[in-house]
Amino acid sequence: SVSRSSSFKKLPPGQYKFTVYACSKDEEICGDKTPSTFSFTISPAFWQEIWFIILMILIVVATIVLFIKYRERKLKAERELLEEKVKERTQEVVDKNKELEIINLEIANKNEVIQQKNADLNSSIRYALTIQKASFPSIQELKETIPDSFVYHLPRDIVSGDFYWYRKVGRKFIITCADCTGHGVPGALTSMIGIALLNEIVGGNKITDPGEILRLLDQGILKAFENSESGTNDGMDLSLITIDFESQTLEYAGAYRPLVMIRKGKLTEYKATKMSIGFKDVIHKTFDTTTLAIENGDCFYMFSDGYPDQFGGEKNKKFKTKVMKEMLVESCDLPMSDQMTNIDNRLTSWMGDAEQVDDVLIVGLRY
Repeated sequence: SVSRSSSFKKLPPGQYKFTVYACSKDEEICGDKTPSTFSFTISPAFWQEIWFIILMILIVVATIVLFIKYRERKLKAERELLEEKVKERTQEVVDKNKELEIINLEIANKNEVIQQKNADLNSSIRYALTIQKASFPSIQELKETIPDSFVYHLPRDIVSGDFYWYRKVGRKFIITCADCTGHGVPGALTSMIGIALLNEIVGGNKITDPGEILRLLDQGILKAFENSESGTNDGMDLSLITIDFESQTLEYAGAYRPLVMIRKGKLTEYKATKMSIGFKDVIHKTFDTTTLAIENGDCFYMFSDGYPDQFGGEKNKKFKTKVMKEMLVESCDLPMSDQMTNIDNRLTSWMGDAEQVDDVLIVGLRY
């Protein structure tokens, strides 16, 4: 070659020996026997050096170790923080439990006090029931005067605001069915006032005219409550009849409560005066007396509004007075005791699981 240089590219690291043979242009003279040689070494790049590779490995290992240590330290710190929070929350729960235990203990103590007061109250109410029952005339006296009769009385509470009363004066028999305002203890107290006044008016003064009895009863109730500080009206609705066995007549007067008569399967309703006993809306009241000629077998019914106003049935509606009248007509030929059984069964079936809304009172008589 005429070139005085030679280029070798991308020689890998290592020991090299460069040999040159020199010849003349016409190759007459060549130095085959004594070539020129040149030895040299190509060193590898520093990143290919063993020491560098080992260093990198050590650095990577150290980095991994340090990262692991850092994570362990951080996780340990987080765990300690979490444990501290758990301890705080646990202590709060313990404190709350102690507070709840104290509150539960206080509630238990108060419940005991309430239960004791309820027991005392129920005991008092039951004693009031005993007193109220003592003020009612006995059913046996009614049976002796009118054998085929019944009194169906179903208080909503222990004591009742509905009451029945009767008294015999000579050849006359006076009986009433009354519905006082309210029920329970307030109604029961009003009923006892009404019974006391009737005992005075009829038993003491021998007054037998129903309209006059109601007028005097109204005055007595107003006087009994004239000093009452209550803003509410107190009184009663009732129907009252006087049966004269000698003349075979019946006199009736009512304060919002009617009288139902069934004769030979036909029902007749006698309307009441549209005023209540004792209410202050009208001061001077008069109550009309209706006189009827009665026959053997006539049935008479007086009732409070508790039965027709009772909710029940599939649609949870009131029983209604119309349905009650139909029921009375259907069973009017039965003995009065059987009629009372039928009345009770119909009410129980109608109510189902519903609560009783008011006191119930029905009085039935067959002349």
